[in-house]
Amino acid sequence: MNKQRLLVHIGVPKSATTSLQFGAFPVHPDIRYLGKPFYDEAFGYEGSLATAELSDSLWKQDELQFDSDLARQRFECGVRPRLCGDRLAVLSEEGLSHAGAADRVLIARRLAALCKDVECFILLTVREQKRALFSLHQWYSTRRLVSANLFENWLEWCRSYSSYQGRNNDFPLQEYRYARLVETYVELFGQERVLVLPMEMLAQTPDEFFARLEDFAGIRRFWGTASCPPMTVENSSPGRLGIRYQRLVKGMRHLGARLRGSSLAPSEALEEAGVHGRIMRVLAHIDVPMRPMSPETAAWLDEYYREDNARLAALTGLDLGRYGYAC
Repeated sequence: MNKQRLLVHIGVPKSATTSLQFGAFPVHPDIRYLGKPFYDEAFGYEGSLATAELSDSLWKQDELQFDSDLARQRFECGVRPRLCGDRLAVLSEEGLSHAGAADRVLIARRLAALCKDVECFILLTVREQKRALFSLHQWYSTRRLVSANLFENWLEWCRSYSSYQGRNNDFPLQEYRYARLVETYVELFGQERVLVLPMEMLAQTPDEFFARLEDFAGIRRFWGTASCPPMTVENSSPGRLGIRYQRLVKGMRHLGARLRGSSLAPSEALEEAGVHGRIMRVLAHIDVPMRPMSPETAAWLDEYYREDNARLAALTGLDLGRYGYAC
């Protein structure tokens, strides 16, 4: 195996990224997993911190903030030392695909510049847009990161114009248009070094999903064999009662902070420690799923993504219609 090989997984949010990060990448004997999460006890604190800071800077900093020399230093400290050896280094961060201060094309160019002397492979995991957006809204709603409790109300907000921002609020919709993202990475890294896999393949035919990934990465078959531990599903959203309970707990904590005259940053974690965990486990037995989106909303989303999905299918050769994508 080439001594300078790196696989970067930039799967979009809600496409089983957390499950892969915790249940797949760390267990393969031919992979040296760099993160996320980024702390690597065997590598040490400084190198792990450099990897985390590099990943954050790639997608959280705009052109004025981003320091390419500092990014190179972090790459040399946190990534390159772990490229040496007989295992494939893998870095995973869904933020690289949905962007923050930097746009997605800029992130791809930053990655290409950092990896110009490395054999770098790109894995993009995608998900059918209606299910992805519905799950994303549940994630936001549970953590009180959006005010709209109903999916339809949130989608209406996404389609509206923000006079404060001077643009549409459609960022969540735009990030699930995949074709241009894939085209960008193909242009920068080459067709043979970019692999796109739908989350639905992982859910329906995991052996096919992992076989394609292992063949692409040039590593032996391990996932799905008798010696491989089963992969657990991580970061799944609770139902209506669980979401309401989480919102109530987080709301009470914010109210308490305001009464004390202190600030409390929004938490992306679920409140599951102690009594909260016991209550969530009880609710899981009686919980009901979120109200499904209306047929009209589903039809509008299908039409919104149809042309982009057709481009993606042509680029990748994937039978996306088999997995429910509008094409």
